[in-house]
Formats: sequence, structure tokens, C-alpha cells
Amino acid sequence: DRPGSRYKGALAEGWTLPKHTFDRAKEQGVSVDSSAYWDYYGRVLVLDPKDNSVRVFIEGGPYVTDANSVMNRYPEKHLSNPDGLGFLYVNGKTFMVIEEDLNGVTWGRMPNTGMRGTNCEAWLLDMSKAPTIDNLYRLAISPYGSEITGFASYDDGNVVLINSQHPDNATISDAAAKNSLTFAISGLKQLVSSIDNDGDKQAESGIRVFPNPTSSHVQFS
Repeated sequence: DRPGSRYKGALAEGWTLPKHTFDRAKEQGVSVDSSAYWDYYGRVLVLDPKDNSVRVFIEGGPYVTDANSVMNRYPEKHLSNPDGLGFLYVNGKTFMVIEEDLNGVTWGRMPNTGMRGTNCEAWLLDMSKAPTIDNLYRLAISPYGSEITGFASYDDGNVVLINSQHPDNATISDAAAKNSLTFAISGLKQLVSSIDNDGDKQAESGIRVFPNPTSSHVQFS
């Protein structure tokens, strides 16, 4: 949340920080190694191996101005602490898959409901569109307390497998319900068609579990 002390140590060791860190510090009216320097949401960066330059691809947010205040209506889309990246190729289009691992719940990273755990999300970004929060499309939400730790696709991109690690819902006593898991989402070709048509609502098909019947209980936390 406040990386100034780490940046101070890195600078003392001779490290070079990317330009966006200094730009952010200037906007905040502080130095990059100040304890007042904040960076709550993170961003996706692009590295150019030709010259080792780094630039911002998409910023996290939107920003709030107080640790515990949230807009009257929590934003429909909020990108926080992107951790894993990948690409999905479906219907002749390329999507970046952005996987969250929230560092905290304040400053709008979670709705201010009194719950202290996190729900991380996986987002799709059409690479033919501008890299903005408005152009993100929510692909999945992880169980309470977990993070999203990877994905893979098959069947020409129509199916994705998503890892969700260490869920921790204190209201559930069954330890088995807190296991990490890999779940599948199918119908990506139809989903992408919906995105292309400005989010036209598709008929809901319900939840299906594979294999069916399952060999053990399936619990959602």
C-alpha cells in the first residue's frame, strides 16, 4: 500500500525505478521514497526488452479518497492488485486475462460491508480496445478469502480452467469447503459474441458440475 520505504532501500542499492513511480509521487506532492507515497491498486505494466523500458498498460482503480468510504454505489468494475496475466484466443480475437490477488480491503478494493476478507476477480480485456477499466469484462469471482492463481484454455478457447487458492470463509466450519480448487467455465465463444454486441444478455444455462454425477459433495463458499 505504501512502498516508499522499499523504494528508498532499492534506490540506496542503486536500483532504477520505472518512470511511472516518479510520476505518481509528483502527482501526490511527495517523493517516491516517502512514507506518505501510496499505491493501493497496482497496474499492469509493459516491459520492452529492447531498452528495458517499462510503461503502464492499464491502471487499477477507480480511486477513492478515504480508507473506509465507498461511493454511494460501489463501482461495477474495480481493478485491484493484478497478480497474474495470460491471453485467451477465441473467435479470432485476443483477450488479456487479468487475475487479482488483493493486498487489502480498504480504499475501495472491497465494498465497505464490514467483512474483512477478499473476493478476487478475473477480468477479460479485448486487446483491440483501449486498456481502460470501462473496457474490462468480469470473467469470474473467486471464493471468499481466496486468490486467483492461474488459468488455461482449451477447445479453441471455448473453455477456461481457473485456479482458486486458499479460500477462507470463517462462517464455514467444514474444512473441506476451504480447499483450493480448479473450476471450469464453458461457453466462451457465446460470451465473446455477447461482449461484441455491447453485453446483450444471454440466456442463463445454470451451473453444471463435471464429472456428473460427482464423486463427492460440491460446496460453494
